Amino acid sequence: MLGTASVLALAAATAAQAGTIAGRVMDGSRTVGLEGATIRIVETGQTVAAGSDGAFRIVGLAAGTYTLRISYVGAEPAETSVTLASVTDTATPVIVIGEDVDYVDNILVVGQRGALNSALSRQRANDGNIVVLSADAIASSRTRTSPRPPAAPSA
Repeated sequence: MLGTASVLALAAATAAQAGTIAGRVMDGSRTVGLEGATIRIVETGQTVAAGSDGAFRIVGLAAGTYTLRISYVGAEPAETSVTLASVTDTATPVIVIGEDVDYVDNILVVGQRGALNSALSRQRANDGNIVVLSADAIASSRTRTSPRPPAAPSA
């Protein structure tokens, strides 16, 4: 029992002494955190996603220099180096990417047939959905689903 407690104490002490990178990914104006930006440490392969304010945290790192590769939809990927001087060090980089980030209002997601059926079922069950069809879509569906009446005989 004493041996297990010693191992657990040693593991906790080692984790407490592990280096940390805790930073933020910001847009070019430095006013907006880029939620969902992906931060990857090239040397270890560890990957995290930035939170709603662009903040991220990577723990359990040994002392050394690490290359961070940052990607965000609509922005060119970026790389930066971060150095942890010791195992108790915490680096706090502010990474600015996307001088030319394109903010979009809509994203089209294409799925498989099973996902479409599931989505349609959820849509039918939800009272708050509003479906808008264009006149072209309605006309197109009528010509595909119902034949035109026969033309009247000419006199």
